[in-house]
Amino acid sequence: MTTLRETPRAGYAVAALLNLLLLVAVNLWPVWLPLTGGAVTMTFTLTLWAFNLSLLGHIGGNLLLFLASPPWLREAVELVFTGLALVVLLTLTQFYPFNLAVLTGVAVDGLVRVAFGVAALAVAVAMVVHIVRLLFDAVSRPRSA
Repeated sequence: MTTLRETPRAGYAVAALLNLLLLVAVNLWPVWLPLTGGAVTMTFTLTLWAFNLSLLGHIGGNLLLFLASPPWLREAVELVFTGLALVVLLTLTQFYPFNLAVLTGVAVDGLVRVAFGVAALAVAVAMVVHIVRLLFDAVSRPRSA
């Protein structure tokens, strides 16, 4: 599996383009929301800002990495991406714009909320890892005289 560290520069451009397409799709919610049959509720509009922030941050970060991608910058951008994911997960947990019982016939919404919480915890741990990596990189990077 290819990691962010091994991704060629073109991958950053493709990622930015895909995030742009997703940004457009998410903001066309008046078109697709009725097609969900009630599985996605109008509360989704309260989470839209988090999706937009995350997608715009990913577009910007990928374009930045397309231009230059030294290891410390990649790690910093990964930290930002992880922080944006945490914002989205916490926003989804707070407003929970889903009614999955219309699809499953079973009240699984409680389990999905717990899954969002567990994912948010995992993402918070990943943020700590990125911070430690950045600090380690800053300490171990050779200084020019």
